[in-house]
Amino acid sequence: LIILFRNVLIARLISVENFGIASTFAIAIGVIEMLSNVSLDRMIVQAKDGERPDLQRALQGIQVVRGAAGAALMFVLAGVYASVMGLPDIVWAFQLLALYPLLRAFTHLDVFRFQRAMRFAPHVVTQVASQALSLLAVWPLAWFFGDFQVTLWAILAQQAMFLVLSHAFAERRYGIGWDRATFNQAMAFGLPLLGNAVLVFATFNGDRAIIANQIGMETLGWFSVALTLTLAPTTVLAQTLQSFFLPQLSKLQEDAAQFARMAYTTIEAGFLVSAAQAIGFALFGPAVLILLFGSKYGQALEVLIWLAVMQAIRVAKAGPVIVAIAKGETRNP
Repeated sequence: LIILFRNVLIARLISVENFGIASTFAIAIGVIEMLSNVSLDRMIVQAKDGERPDLQRALQGIQVVRGAAGAALMFVLAGVYASVMGLPDIVWAFQLLALYPLLRAFTHLDVFRFQRAMRFAPHVVTQVASQALSLLAVWPLAWFFGDFQVTLWAILAQQAMFLVLSHAFAERRYGIGWDRATFNQAMAFGLPLLGNAVLVFATFNGDRAIIANQIGMETLGWFSVALTLTLAPTTVLAQTLQSFFLPQLSKLQEDAAQFARMAYTTIEAGFLVSAAQAIGFALFGPAVLILLFGSKYGQALEVLIWLAVMQAIRVAKAGPVIVAIAKGETRNP
């Protein structure tokens, strides 16, 4: 919700065209995440030996390598990406965005490890506080810059705060290590999810990349508003389902009967939430979009319901995916 309100505030404070330019930052981050995400945060929850300190250090070492590679790739390809997006004058902004994966690389995995014991408070506070800082930064950034740079600096501020708080809530001393067996385990777990991430990226960002390249920033601006409004509840609901059910399913891996019972519950919950989301957008979506973003984004109504249906289907898929990940069957998604 904080991310949604931040985007609403930015959309109202800058022009539709500038909001379109700001949307290209989200696409760029999506590219880097897509190419380097091997789901280490989920692995430390799912793995039977996820409490081992040496395993955590090894995963944090893999995370640093992954983040540094992502940052280098973003910096080197910034010029190419800017040209594809039709924004050759702001290569520097995409180069600066390379700080995002670098900051993310040094996150302490304790806030995710706690979820094995259904301890969610540290991760919740870390997420909420970092996003709240990003939201509060919008007003002064809008006053100082008044354009797409508001989003750039707000994103970097959020990730920097997340990094700091992940260490503040940690119980173990931070360390990085390297272990070939753990690396192989992480790749076996994460590479199928990386393949899935490529398809997810194509679904949620490929269309925006085409709009930016072929049509223009103003159209990308109102299209991104429709996508933002439908994506916000989808992200919240899908992550909540995963956070709540994955630790419980992982504990029951060896108990076939209890695992099956919890698996059915997980899948049913996904379908129920999906139906509620689709119906909610059908009834209230258009009015909410105009209320939040204003009439200058009225063209977004042309695609709002279609995007809402797409996102609802994504939530419906969450149940089977969570069940598969709990068994380490990451090829399933």
